[in-house]
Amino acid sequence: MAFSFKDLKLGDAAKKLSEAAKAGAQSVKDAADAAGLDDAGRKLSETLKLDEAGRKLSESLKLDEAGRKLDEAKQKFTDAADAGLESARQAAADVKGRFDGSVEAAETARKVQNVRKNAVKLIFCMILADGEVSETELSQFDEIGQALDEAFGTYRDRLVEECRAQVAAKEKDYGYLNAVKLCAQSCAEALADPELFGAEKKKGLLWNLLATAYTGGPDASEKELLEFAAEKLGIDAVILQEMELYYQTVTELDREMAWLKESERPFKEIEPLLNEVTDRRTVIDRAINDLIADRTCGAEAEAATGADAPENPRVKPGEAAPENPAE
Repeated sequence: MAFSFKDLKLGDAAKKLSEAAKAGAQSVKDAADAAGLDDAGRKLSETLKLDEAGRKLSESLKLDEAGRKLDEAKQKFTDAADAGLESARQAAADVKGRFDGSVEAAETARKVQNVRKNAVKLIFCMILADGEVSETELSQFDEIGQALDEAFGTYRDRLVEECRAQVAAKEKDYGYLNAVKLCAQSCAEALADPELFGAEKKKGLLWNLLATAYTGGPDASEKELLEFAAEKLGIDAVILQEMELYYQTVTELDREMAWLKESERPFKEIEPLLNEVTDRRTVIDRAINDLIADRTCGAEAEAATGADAPENPRVKPGEAAPENPAE
């Protein structure tokens, strides 16, 4: 082949054109690559922004959740505090109620104890009435005192000395029997509350006073004090008369029973008599209880006494019987 410079130039131009084309293609490629990187960066930036927004949203949600839990905890605390306060108030009210109840119960117990002591003291006044104190009277006093108050033994000696001292302190100015009456009056006044010492208890006490006075047989001073005590206790004199009748009957029945038991007669001869005395004594005992409890005694008790008692022994002569015998 023949060689020419013309051909050489055209070859160089083609080469340059090819190189230029390649360079352009590379530029285009580089531009495209650059554009791709920018797009990826943009997408990455957007992704990062989304992630940041998501993180912030997540944190916001976490804050909201934490806030909600905090509010719930606060509410629970408030509810617990309110419930605790209410429980504390209720507990305080319960304690106060129990304390008030205890104070009231203690005060009532004190009043009851004072009433019982004065009832026992009145019995000892009756023992002092005649100025002589026998062992039989003291034995009976101990028996009655224990029946009236189970705590009697804890203050028995102190009460006896107190009663003696009160009588001795007033004897010079008022005389012995009047001094005893003043002591008895203070005792009766301490028994005035009907809720603590009602009519039935007062009549039961009068029966014990009667039994004390009749120990060894009552003398004039003991009978006088017995009537004085009945008046101060608010018990009608007719009731006292009935009690004296029953007591005398019981005393006679006991003597008769003792005589029959000591009899040398055959038992089958005295057995009917013993049964009769026992039956009469049962009737009298029931009549005494009815009298104290303010129940009508009936004709059976009158027959058992063996006395000609009026139809209504509680009615004074010249007075009309009430429609209700218990009045």
